[in-house]
Amino acid sequence: MKNRLVENTFAKHDNWITQFLIDGETYGGGYPAYNDSRMNTFKALRPDDKRVLELGCLEGGHTVSLADCYDVVAVEGKQANFNKTKEIVRLHKTKKKIELVHANLETFDIKSLGFFDSVFCVALLYHLPYPNRLIHDLSQMSDYLFIWTHCCGSPNAVNVDGQIGRVHKEPNINSPLTGMSETSFWPTISELVNMLTECGYARCEILEDFDGDASDRKVLLSARRS
Repeated sequence: MKNRLVENTFAKHDNWITQFLIDGETYGGGYPAYNDSRMNTFKALRPDDKRVLELGCLEGGHTVSLADCYDVVAVEGKQANFNKTKEIVRLHKTKKKIELVHANLETFDIKSLGFFDSVFCVALLYHLPYPNRLIHDLSQMSDYLFIWTHCCGSPNAVNVDGQIGRVHKEPNINSPLTGMSETSFWPTISELVNMLTECGYARCEILEDFDGDASDRKVLLSARRS
């Protein structure tokens, strides 16, 4: 039987995307983040990490899962998403600490958060107009990046300010699933690897490469210094 207090907490916010499992009962939307294979891959690759930075936590589905293994600092720019994540963190009893930061990653001085064993960057990079700037900052904060993102397919690639990829128009800037700006930049996979290696991540491994729409790609990769 569902907990009435938990149900009331979810009812305070509209249109949940993420599904949560609390005391054996499901709440929220249709996406079960707790079963996300990307999370399992990350945990298998980084079993000994202590402190993890999560970028773009949406509604906190990955956040609470990460906090079963690591102390987590989670950054989210959308106010509604941030409010939902606070509720989720309050409802879950995680083994490790969670610190939430409400900030726009396009303008926030992320280096102020300190050093991390690893960075969990899933479904965030392709929302940024200048992903290379974030990668540069992260290179001063962690020796390891775990990235899942959309990339531009080679047939669609052009030279944009010296980088190979394409400008992507966000479909609805007010959606919880879009970025903070109306347009973003999607590099090709090879351009993304160039961004990473130029910032000192000498070992970039493509863990999964998926076909996307109109020849664009979805890629999961691991980037480490050595």
